[in-house]
Amino acid sequence: ARPGMELNLGAIGKGYALDRAADYLDSQGVHDFLIHGGASSVLARGERSEVRGQRSDESEQNSRDKEQKSGDKSQIPDPKSQIDSNPQSAIRNPQSGWLVALKHPLKPDERLAEFTLVNQALGTSGSGTQFFHYQGKRYGHILDPRTGWPADKVLSATVIAPTAALADALSTAFYVGGIELAETYCRQHPEIAALLVTPSARSGKVELHPVNLAPGQWRAL
Repeated sequence: ARPGMELNLGAIGKGYALDRAADYLDSQGVHDFLIHGGASSVLARGERSEVRGQRSDESEQNSRDKEQKSGDKSQIPDPKSQIDSNPQSAIRNPQSGWLVALKHPLKPDERLAEFTLVNQALGTSGSGTQFFHYQGKRYGHILDPRTGWPADKVLSATVIAPTAALADALSTAFYVGGIELAETYCRQHPEIAALLVTPSARSGKVELHPVNLAPGQWRAL
C-alpha cells in the first residue's frame, strides 16, 4: 500500500510455470522428462530413456540367468568375470533420475556440483549473472528486506523440492537468510534439501554447505 512498493512474483514465477507445464505433460501421457525455465529452475519427472532401456536389458538378462540355473549349471558364467568386463554393473547408482550440474558462482564456465533429481525440482538463486560494482564492492540483485540492501552472505543457494515453485521460493529465501535459516527449515521439512555456496577466505575459492543432501543425491566436482 506504500507508494513506490510492489509485489513481484519473479522469485517463483518460473517454477510455477514449470509445475503447470509438468501437469500438462502428465495429462498427455508423458511421464519421463526434464524441463527448465532458464538455467536456474529445473523440474524432472520419471527417468532418462537410456535408464529404462538399461533396466529392460537387465530384466532380460535376469530371465536368461534363471533359465540357466534351472538347467545345466555348468553353463552359468562366472559372476566375477561379468563385473570385470562390465564395471558399470558394479558401480551403477541404484537411484535412477536426471543429472543436473550447478555452475560455479564466480566462474560461470566451471561446474561446481552435480545433483540427481528423482521426481523433484531444483531452483538456484544467486548473483552470478545479475550484479553491479559500486565503489569497489560487488552488489547482487536480490535484496534483503530486513535491511533494504542486496544480500551478500551467500554466493548461491540451490534447493531441491517436490515442486519447482517451492524450490524457487526457498532458494531465494535461503540466499537471503543464509545457512542457519536453511538448516532450521530443512530440519522441519525432511523432503527439502539444499546446497549453499559461500565465499572462502582464500581469494577466488568457495565453500560448500550441503543441507539434508544424501550422499547418492549429489557430489562435488
